[in-house]
Amino acid sequence: VFDKKILLVDIGGGSTEFLIGQAGEVIEANSLKLGAIRLTDRFFKEDPIDPKNLQRCRQYVKVYLHPMAREVRKHGFEMAVGSSGTILNIAQMIQVLRNQEPIRFLSNFIFSRAELAEVVKVLAKADTVKKRQKIEGLDPRRADIIVAGSIILEQAFEAMNVNSMTVSGFALREGVIFDTLQKSKGSALHHLTDIRYKGVLHLAEICQIEREHADQVTRLSLQLYDQLQGLHKLEDISREYLEAAAILHNVGFFISHAQHHRHSYYIIRNSEYLTGFTNHEIEMIAQVARYHRKSAPKPKHEEFARLSLKDQMIVKKLSGLLRVADALDRTHANLIRSLRCEWAGQSLTIHLETANSDIPSLEIYTAETRKDLFEEALGVKVNFVVRDSEIEANRVSVAE
Repeated sequence: VFDKKILLVDIGGGSTEFLIGQAGEVIEANSLKLGAIRLTDRFFKEDPIDPKNLQRCRQYVKVYLHPMAREVRKHGFEMAVGSSGTILNIAQMIQVLRNQEPIRFLSNFIFSRAELAEVVKVLAKADTVKKRQKIEGLDPRRADIIVAGSIILEQAFEAMNVNSMTVSGFALREGVIFDTLQKSKGSALHHLTDIRYKGVLHLAEICQIEREHADQVTRLSLQLYDQLQGLHKLEDISREYLEAAAILHNVGFFISHAQHHRHSYYIIRNSEYLTGFTNHEIEMIAQVARYHRKSAPKPKHEEFARLSLKDQMIVKKLSGLLRVADALDRTHANLIRSLRCEWAGQSLTIHLETANSDIPSLEIYTAETRKDLFEEALGVKVNFVVRDSEIEANRVSVAE
């Protein structure tokens, strides 16, 4: 399997992930907002199911799949692999239709397009949740969303010319975790997994970001994060939020310079390129990027207010780090080579190593004006030092 070109389909509640890969390399990947729960809410809220809504759902999915289907046809594949609960449950129903003995683990189970079509017919005929709960092989807990999930798979088979599919017991998310373990054995600079990292870079490339500045801000952000773990006490996943947000913080320039931080939130939140991230993770990344400048997070901000208190604090801490890192490349000239943090009590000194003998006055001045959120979220007072000379800068308030 490793050497074959694979098409992977992973149907979730809110989205479906598609990936073409070979020999450990991702060739193409996309996340479409076609999930079993999302489509159920849109087309199948009420019992019994209206046959017209079945056709409407099919047409909707067909149109939505078209761009990804074009990519699949362009690259081709040797083997289609399906993962997630929806596909596993469809495989279990096919197993029953074959009159086979139940198999506890269905990895490597293969079913055909004709068998999938038969399952879809059975599900469509059972037009209420109660009827579907009685279908042999179907998990009763999925009876409400299985129709939508089966239509997604049916249309993917048709649009991408899939004749058979091999079931994997592992979801795409687990593949991402496995990829992380592999990367941890090497010395990769980025903490994000290959699938996530390539999705982030793809979005950044489409939005034509200034890559050199993004790399510098990302590097400084992660240095701050790593050196201050004893202070911020965040879980490892937060580092991924910060890295992605740092790379993407200026994507809003693609729409407009004015209010570009807000545009960054909108682009990240609605992107279909961030494969491997959950909806919640994308929301967190978008929020951190949104607050890299201007106003700090406030309860009156609708999207921020919807977060849990724990997530609000994570956003505050990461945005505080990102603001300072962004300020320390104010001239976009990569003047700060590295930084070192000394923390004692409520005092934090950030030592800046510069690329030349010039003092990065504008960087330090900007960092002084943008450190308030950092200080509030982490409960410290921050001073910036270049070589052994403390730089004093006048504090100014940041306009909302």
